[in-house]
Amino acid sequence: MSTDEPIQREELPCGVLFVGAGPATLSAAIRLMDLIAKHNDAIDQGAPGTKIDTSEQPVFMIEKAAEVGDHNMSGAILDPRALRELLPEFEKMDPPPPFEGEAQDDSLVLMLAGGGAVTAPVTPPTFQNHGNYITSLNRFTKWLAGVAEARGVQILPNFPGAEVLFTDGGAVKGVRTVDRGVGKHGERLSSFEPGTDITAKLTILGEGVRGHLSRGLIKKFKLDEGKNPQIYSTGVKELWKVKPGRFPLGKAVHTAGFPLSLTGNDFGGGFIYGFKDDHVSLGFVVSLDSPDPALDPHRMFSRWKEHPYVKAILEGGELVRYGAKAIPEGGWFSLPRPYMPGAMLVGDSAGFLNMTRLKGIHLAMKSGMLAAETAFEVLRDQAEATEERTKAYWGRILDSWVFEEMWKVRNFRQAFQKKPFGFLRGALAAGVHVESGGLWPPGKLGLQDDHHRIEKLREPSNGKQPPAQLLPTVDLAAKVAASRKDGSKTFAPKEQPAGMPEPSVKTGGIVYDKVTDVYYAGSTHEEDQPPHLVVADTDICHTRCAEEYGNPCQYFCPASVYEMVEAEGGKGRQLRLNFSNCVHCKTCDIRDPYQIITWVTPQGGGPRYSGL
Repeated sequence: MSTDEPIQREELPCGVLFVGAGPATLSAAIRLMDLIAKHNDAIDQGAPGTKIDTSEQPVFMIEKAAEVGDHNMSGAILDPRALRELLPEFEKMDPPPPFEGEAQDDSLVLMLAGGGAVTAPVTPPTFQNHGNYITSLNRFTKWLAGVAEARGVQILPNFPGAEVLFTDGGAVKGVRTVDRGVGKHGERLSSFEPGTDITAKLTILGEGVRGHLSRGLIKKFKLDEGKNPQIYSTGVKELWKVKPGRFPLGKAVHTAGFPLSLTGNDFGGGFIYGFKDDHVSLGFVVSLDSPDPALDPHRMFSRWKEHPYVKAILEGGELVRYGAKAIPEGGWFSLPRPYMPGAMLVGDSAGFLNMTRLKGIHLAMKSGMLAAETAFEVLRDQAEATEERTKAYWGRILDSWVFEEMWKVRNFRQAFQKKPFGFLRGALAAGVHVESGGLWPPGKLGLQDDHHRIEKLREPSNGKQPPAQLLPTVDLAAKVAASRKDGSKTFAPKEQPAGMPEPSVKTGGIVYDKVTDVYYAGSTHEEDQPPHLVVADTDICHTRCAEEYGNPCQYFCPASVYEMVEAEGGKGRQLRLNFSNCVHCKTCDIRDPYQIITWVTPQGGGPRYSGL
């Protein structure tokens, strides 16, 4: 099929379009439908106004995963505050929410490098979870989708959004879904199916962390002007079935320390939650503003599992599922302005997360509910979704407990970027910040972008741009033992794949290599499609990046998407992109030091996070 032929696209109009089927957008859709039903009932009882006909102005939700929930994963311990406001009788619903049970036993464990572990005598308030529920976000999202569909929301899975549509005046007017049947070189195959233009009076984007469309809108409308940059961590998680009695249902453990140094500049920790039927949800979160160019979240997770405290829980068990995702942790001062003409941002797309509590689901849900109230007013008044109209969403945020909760910890994460003794110093300063309700330190503390924090191994040769030929591999482990006479920086080889113990993939093993873990993520992508990880200039990979940073992509990706392999003729190394491995965590888009990697929407596929 010729790529020169004009594409004829179907247009699908609707009242409100939700992009992404996560807790924020599903809560928004449920709230919107409830408001519409209440409004229509009031008119039936004689109240003035015009009924909103959702058959003429349907509420659509598009989702890139093949099934709702497939791309959703989290810890997760759910604060039910927003859920109780959305569905006051949720405990009595049929079916009920898929909770594993209430969190009943909290503890904070300091893990020591020598193999010891010390349980804090008092669990800090931020880690106390009495009244909260342990759940699988994947299952919880599916349940919310069922509630939304029962109210008339039309959810369209396997409909990835490819680009935003705009009016002649520059306002958002909807989304174009991805073209299918496009070959790896951009050619139209015989199976080519053009994407659909879904137009809406109002578009609400809840794509999750570092959403492709949201990121473009933030740039276009300068929504982050005057804000701190958003910073992120990457969480690597597994679901295990362990031996009976090994870890009780309802137990919640958070860990600090090993494999992170208390005097280093890496922020993070681990979690272990007890599920039903002797299943355990566990993971490790590490900040992406680490100065170490060889930071490897998967390797950190593997070393954490090898600690005797965690190993004793997992030995003899069986891995069930694997996943990874980025987490927005900048806090209140990193929130972009979440409104613009024709659209609003909700949930992780905007950065609604409280890092002191490691919780964002309740904030995401509430942000969606407040956006829904604004959307309802637009439909009710048969108005245009101007910026003045969508700005009401921000007013609702400021008047809500979302602002109250996030404002009290507004400078929490900033404390950990200070040197020296980043983590230890940060923990002390952050503790004072939380205890003072955000009063100290006062004002607005700044943040640096994650990729700006990565330290170079060395400056370019002679302080100039390195030559354009292929360079030899930068062996970071060897550089540790090498002389420092050239002034280059070195990093300990403890995070290098070369130092990794032989992966065990047999029953009873607890350490798995990245490729094996990708299998347990259920991640698949059709090979004959353009890579959805777009590298703007691959020459940088084997020249500047090889010399200055040692190609961090081969370490930070938790799915082995990026490999540096020998070029033909022994001329050095070049990048090989295994995009079919991708688990959609967005780490590469965030941490790439040159910001030349862009995650865009694939034609389909991705992970299947059943139970995560």
